[in-house]
Amino acid sequence: MQRGSTALERRVQQIVAGSRTWIGTAVVELVGISDGVASLRIIPNPCTSHHPSYDVPPDMVLAVLEERIREGVPEIRRVVAVQ
Repeated sequence: MQRGSTALERRVQQIVAGSRTWIGTAVVELVGISDGVASLRIIPNPCTSHHPSYDVPPDMVLAVLEERIREGVPEIRRVVAVQ
């Protein structure tokens, strides 16, 4: 976890880390939280980009994480993917 992160950010990061089996090998970074919206950067694994069936599509990663984050951190109303 990053130094100086808030308790809310740590809770979201824990959920992301605990969701690894559901999101495949994609790299997920918490960009920030503002006004109840968690912004995530989802980076597909470059080793599986030429075999899309080997990994979870980014839109599915976002859907899974949004559901899990909103359940585990009620303060988060929305989860969005950013570049």
